[in-house]
Amino acid sequence: IYGELTPSSKADLQLSTVRELSIMTAKSHPAAMRFVPDQHPREGELDEDNLSSDLSEREPSRCLILRGNGELSLLDLVDGRERELTDSVELFWVTCGQSEEKTNLVEEVSWLDYGHRGMQVWYPSLGDDPFMQEDFLQLDPELEFDREVYPLGLLPNVGVVVGVSQRMSFSASAEFPCFEPTPQAQTILHCLLRHLLQRDKNEEALLLAQLSAEKPHFSHCLEWLLFTVFDAEISRPNPNRNQISGPGHLKKLSLLRKACDLIKNFPEYYDVVVNVARKTDARHWADLFSAAGISTTLFEDCFQRRWYRTAACYILVIAKLEGVAVNQYCALRLLQATLDESLYDLAGELVRFLLRSGRDIEQAPTESDSLSPKLLGFLIFGSSHKKSSLDKRWKLQL
Repeated sequence: IYGELTPSSKADLQLSTVRELSIMTAKSHPAAMRFVPDQHPREGELDEDNLSSDLSEREPSRCLILRGNGELSLLDLVDGRERELTDSVELFWVTCGQSEEKTNLVEEVSWLDYGHRGMQVWYPSLGDDPFMQEDFLQLDPELEFDREVYPLGLLPNVGVVVGVSQRMSFSASAEFPCFEPTPQAQTILHCLLRHLLQRDKNEEALLLAQLSAEKPHFSHCLEWLLFTVFDAEISRPNPNRNQISGPGHLKKLSLLRKACDLIKNFPEYYDVVVNVARKTDARHWADLFSAAGISTTLFEDCFQRRWYRTAACYILVIAKLEGVAVNQYCALRLLQATLDESLYDLAGELVRFLLRSGRDIEQAPTESDSLSPKLLGFLIFGSSHKKSSLDKRWKLQL
């Protein structure tokens, strides 16, 4: 500064460069980039033309960048801001708006990435900005691949992640064994359905399930959905979880009931429920069937539809929840029906079960005294119009 700064005079200011500093942060070079279409139009874009245009035709305003050091970031193409999402990522797949097919089963997902943490799912948030909420990233343990499988791609119209593994093969023409690549696939449908049910999007979950009904492993996906929801319910560290004691329990139980209500729309429901029961401890069956339905009612539905093998799976559940008397009555009805349909393998299994159950009754006389008159009538007199055919088939078996 030269001179003095007073009310009557001015001073001269001279600037010189001492050191140059850069405010830019050095980043690793981009390894892959994908545009992310807007799932919700921004302010100022809500005109009739944009509302009538298709999502795939809308100009993208964000870009997903994977850098060489494994950093995954989201670049806003409007204001130029870049936000780091996660690190140690090897691969990623943008799913929203990327498929022109009407049967895109993963449209609800923004993208997936794979790294040392495993498979990560990024769901759009419920707020105005689907990429700025805390629940944007959700780690789903059900999506964890086998450690020997490396994911390669995503099939949105099937809802599966495709990977590759290697196996050892031996050949007579080679001295040493060879390694052959083997394709593997893992479904993500049950994860998407559970996510929709958690957000009370029941209609969207039903539509997604209906689109997937003809896909491979659909019944397996429904079974995993019910099993994971029920396992989370019974695994809570609460000694009084079987009692409705607070809003937290009501919320958990509501998710279980919503899963059951969803699966009830498909004929696989009866097999799914009993298969989940067989995979869980019998102590928790009462919790499962309080949401899925009364075991005898499910048995009767299978019996009326002539699904005898599925009905036979409910016999053990009925014995646990309804008692020996009701259990034996249902087993005898099913035995008569299987003999009429010439299902002798299933009839033999029912006979062995009834013999074991009869020995248990002999060892517990107090319980045998409580047999219902309806069961005793069936045991003594049987069915009058089918007794001759039953005796005839027993003679053939003997």
